[in-house]
Amino acid sequence: MLASALSAACRPIIRPNLDGRQIVIRADGQEIRHTTNALTVREALAEADVAVGADDRVQPDLWVEVQEGMTIRVIRVQEETIVEREVLPYREQTIKSEALAVGETRLLQAGQNGQVEVTYRLQFEDGVEVSRSLLRQVVVQERSTRSP
Repeated sequence: MLASALSAACRPIIRPNLDGRQIVIRADGQEIRHTTNALTVREALAEADVAVGADDRVQPDLWVEVQEGMTIRVIRVQEETIVEREVLPYREQTIKSEALAVGETRLLQAGQNGQVEVTYRLQFEDGVEVSRSLLRQVVVQERSTRSP
C-alpha cells in the first residue's frame, strides 16, 4: 500500500492534449482566440502576452486550470480622485411677528448660497464607472440664512 501511494505521489505532471486547447481571451476591448498547453489561466495569459495589472481582475481566477473552450476575461480596473465644487443652498428662517398681518411676510435678510469642495474616489472597470466614494467635504464659502 505504501509503494502504491509513493508511486502515485511521484508521477510526473502530464499536460493533457499536447495539440493545445482552444481558449478565448477578452481584454482591452478585443477577443483573442488562442491555442495553449498552459496549465493555469495565469500561464495562458502570459503565453498570449496579455499583461495583468495589480488592480485588474481576471475571471476565472489566475490559479484555475485551463479547460478546452474556456473564456478568460481581463477586467481593467482604474481608480481616479476628483474634486468638485457644489452649491450649499441657503436656509430660510421664519420669524413670527405680531407687527405683521396674518399671512404677510417681510424680507429681513437675503440669504446667500455657500460652496463646498467635495473629493471623490472613482473606480472604473473597463472604462465604466462602477463606484464613487466620498473622501472628504470642505466648506469653501459659508452660506447665510435668509430671513423673510
